[in-house]
Amino acid sequence: MFRCGELPAGMAPGIPTGFADLDAALPGGGWPPGALTEMLCDACGIGEVSLLLPALRHLGQSGDWRGRGLLLINPPGLPYAPALAACGLDLASIAVLRPAREEDSLWAAEQALRTGAAAAVLLWQACARGADGAQRYPRLRRLQLAAAAGGGLGVVFAPRAVAASSSPAALRVVLQAAADGRLSVQLARRRGLARPVTLQVSSRALPQPWLAGHGLPARTSLRREPAAGRHPVAATGRGAQRGEVPAR
Repeated sequence: MFRCGELPAGMAPGIPTGFADLDAALPGGGWPPGALTEMLCDACGIGEVSLLLPALRHLGQSGDWRGRGLLLINPPGLPYAPALAACGLDLASIAVLRPAREEDSLWAAEQALRTGAAAAVLLWQACARGADGAQRYPRLRRLQLAAAAGGGLGVVFAPRAVAASSSPAALRVVLQAAADGRLSVQLARRRGLARPVTLQVSSRALPQPWLAGHGLPARTSLRREPAAGRHPVAATGRGAQRGEVPAR
């Protein structure tokens, strides 16, 4: 047991974010491993994924997680492979899923987190309403428990409208583009720390954008970068690639 404002004893070190001020403000000194993080933002492409790229690169190079893969579920655009490769991510370890049903998206995320098949799972959700809104907490609770069992990094992107609802996530971050081009990062909920804090991240400090081709046909996964002189492209075949978790 611990009181509000005190860190739990034996808390695992966080996954370095790549930003010194952000690491200093997060319990454990980084993104919480074996836990769920909520990223709440209304706009796409303001730096919400770029903020995670240094941590994803760290996981890909870590001895414990190397080769486990990165799973992206229902991203809002086409992942731009050259930018991901330039940020140090192994394209062969990245899989993209676009299940037609929300239940299948949640199932795939839960399985990947619980089994440890993926070092990190990024899931994009639409604004839940009515019965779906009532089910949001227990669904996130399952993802939180799955992340705790597998030890990986679970991230759920959702609209800021859900900020008023309760959440089992260990960390809740509200993102907003600032007028000066910076990214406003509000740590609305941190495990063991009661007071929210807001940081400003310079856009120059963020890795280059990773999404391109909004509105293009959905692709299922990324494949390994081809020979020099050619740009990697998204694979469209039905065969699951290494690290990919098929929907039911």
